[in-house]
Amino acid sequence: MIETLKYLLIDFWEQESDSRIISYPLMDGGPWLSWLIVIIYIYVVKIFGPRWMRQRPAMSLKLAIIMYDIMLIMINAYFFYQYSIAYRFGIDLKIHHFERISSESDQSSCSLLLFYMFMLSKYLDMMETIFFVLRKKSNQITTLHVYHHSIAPLLVHLYIKISPYGGPGTIFPLINSFVHTGEDSFHFLTNSLSSS
Repeated sequence: MIETLKYLLIDFWEQESDSRIISYPLMDGGPWLSWLIVIIYIYVVKIFGPRWMRQRPAMSLKLAIIMYDIMLIMINAYFFYQYSIAYRFGIDLKIHHFERISSESDQSSCSLLLFYMFMLSKYLDMMETIFFVLRKKSNQITTLHVYHHSIAPLLVHLYIKISPYGGPGTIFPLINSFVHTGEDSFHFLTNSLSSS
């Protein structure tokens, strides 16, 4: 029993990980630090944040949110462009098999770095919910919203860790960055034109 647990918590992640990613922050060992970040995020947006803001006035963060939206538009447009070029608009996606590429070719190293930066951007996306909490927009903190912002970084983490160059996870960054470019553009426009 203890050997099985040790394998699942430690050995599996060391044996099955892509060796090129281990030196990156958050990528050494299992996904436990990523899980911790997500657990803290859920606690802050669902429990701590609303309690902390209960007796405080809603914050006016219009300029910060506009700057945040501009930054996310640029980041997601960049990812969409890069994935579109790297995978020829989805034609070269290797969805049906998990390919392990051990080469240090420029393309695979570039893809690995791009996927890693995409994962980090999913943690940055969590700030949107923090803004909702600080502005007392609890009606926008839906279960679906929190679930999406919690599961996206975890799935991308597992994807890069185990199979960064193939499998069904390859299509997620392409679709997600396209959707977020449009969504963040809409948020930018509504926040820019709103009076509050």
